[in-house]
Amino acid sequence: MQPDALSRIESDIQWLTETIGPRPAFSSAARLATLGVRDRLVKAGWTPKFVHLSNNLVACSGEGSVVLLAHTDTVPNSPGTLDNAVAVATLVDMARQHPTADLCVGFPAQEEIGLIGSKHLAEQIEDWHPNPEAIELVLSLDLVGHGTLSITGLNRQWNDNSLHTLLDITQIHSEYGYQVVSRLLPSMERSDHAPFAEAGFRSAQLLGRNEHGITPHYHTSTDNSYQQEAVIVLEETLNQIIDIEWEPQESSPAGYLYGSATIGTTMFPWWAVWLSSISAIIVGIIQLRRVGLKLRSTLLSIPTSLLIGGIASIPALLSLLPNHPQEFDSLYLYGLSDSGWWNGALLFLPIVVAFAGWCQYKRLLIGNATGWMGLYTLGLLLVDPILALPWAIGTLFSRLHPFLAVIPIAYWMQPNILRELTTHGLLPPFAWGLLGLLCWPILLSTSKNND
Repeated sequence: MQPDALSRIESDIQWLTETIGPRPAFSSAARLATLGVRDRLVKAGWTPKFVHLSNNLVACSGEGSVVLLAHTDTVPNSPGTLDNAVAVATLVDMARQHPTADLCVGFPAQEEIGLIGSKHLAEQIEDWHPNPEAIELVLSLDLVGHGTLSITGLNRQWNDNSLHTLLDITQIHSEYGYQVVSRLLPSMERSDHAPFAEAGFRSAQLLGRNEHGITPHYHTSTDNSYQQEAVIVLEETLNQIIDIEWEPQESSPAGYLYGSATIGTTMFPWWAVWLSSISAIIVGIIQLRRVGLKLRSTLLSIPTSLLIGGIASIPALLSLLPNHPQEFDSLYLYGLSDSGWWNGALLFLPIVVAFAGWCQYKRLLIGNATGWMGLYTLGLLLVDPILALPWAIGTLFSRLHPFLAVIPIAYWMQPNILRELTTHGLLPPFAWGLLGLLCWPILLSTSKNND
């Protein structure tokens, strides 16, 4: 990091959050922020332009192979330190440091009311970008400046080589579950990279996550602090990303075939993903030929698993648990009731696993967990190999003991995943019981003759 970079960034954060304050869309404050960013870019040697909207600002240098975005607006009554002054100030300083790089810096307008500015940037890219075919990466910066720097929105344009480059050179964390959702449901992306993802560009979002996986004070009047260390990590990471020689992006089919799974700061390469899945399918087929389908037990296991999931949902459904402090951070944003669902997520997996373990111990349902898990893997592989990976691992380990088929279920039922599914509107707490359907194979225990 340059010696004066942190002080410059902090000065611009103070300018945005204290001198200007809240910057809601269409306000004079939002206009002042945009004009201030424009003046800083001009002083740094850039030639910014407005695209379609008065506050939709972008500037490019060289081929513009990397596009970095940071929205300047906030929700009403919020100073917007983490959302999104830290990102704006850091991106302005990137422009100061790299006036001749193959780089575009964009400051979309009206992000908080539906990604309006970035949609116009993506739709009218020919009007502002020097060579759209040369774009190798579009990265939005949002909710940065605290916690662990993470990346989400890794769509199918991210193949093995590009993921390896990213995770090998930087220390960005990537959660497997978010990668799966981004590959399968790109429409769920909620930052300024989303319109570019829909247009087929390799894109992603950088954000910070605390120990609970959330951004404290999100969209509130108390969003007024940041962590210096997190800003330093962000600035260093952006310098690394700008210096990367990104390969031309692949098409979606190639992303399907050569996609690799991201786990923290490491990567499960595409060949290991396919080897695991194919091995699991073969093992499952062998077990099906040896043991058979055991249809009666299998048919009984499905409603049983749904019943178990329903029982595990009771604490949240009946508001039997106290509210977790972090639960209130998302109540008003997503229309959720204060039912103790956050603490309910802590109990959901143990309850499901305990019931499944009891079924295994009592051998209530004699069946073929490995065989069905192998078929599960085959079906998911046809959808996406990254999605199929934990089921493949669960299939292989279930040969040691049928109960080890719990591995993929344990991942998708962990509290942080349940909370993310809930806060993104994919699975409300009252529907958690539906996840019980995932566990039906682990209810099946082999007969003594087939152990």
